[in-house]
Amino acid sequence: MHITAPFQLLLVALAATQSSASPLAAPAPGEVEARTITHNTIGKRSFWTSCNSCSIGGSGDNPYLLCMCRRTNGLYSNAQLYLNTCLANRNGKLSWARNGNFGRSCWGHRVESDGWFVSTCSRSGGSTMNGIPLKHVHNRDGALVCSGF
Repeated sequence: MHITAPFQLLLVALAATQSSASPLAAPAPGEVEARTITHNTIGKRSFWTSCNSCSIGGSGDNPYLLCMCRRTNGLYSNAQLYLNTCLANRNGKLSWARNGNFGRSCWGHRVESDGWFVSTCSRSGGSTMNGIPLKHVHNRDGALVCSGF
């Protein structure tokens, strides 16, 4: 099979990107962290397998995760989880903590299609954008809860 030169270069570039990417490596200063996420990373018991149409709602410093979640009877219902009850800002890095109130010092919140929550948080000397997998968020009969940390 004959492959044209531009296509060969694209394949080489893709291969180099794939082989050097490390989902656990820390991002360089000023860069958003790259990651490879599967349902195994988020967790088999996570809300990610039984909820859909997730978004972030709420005002400024009190954001919540809003999803349509399957109940044990098979029907779906609206579910929300105030994220201040689960997350903290530790000098610009999101972490799991009971009543961490991260919303007071973070902004620009979003939930991504791979199950990560991303926000920009203040830290000493400025701010940084970072993310955390929502592996401690669970669906309990149509209600979102955080546990296991």
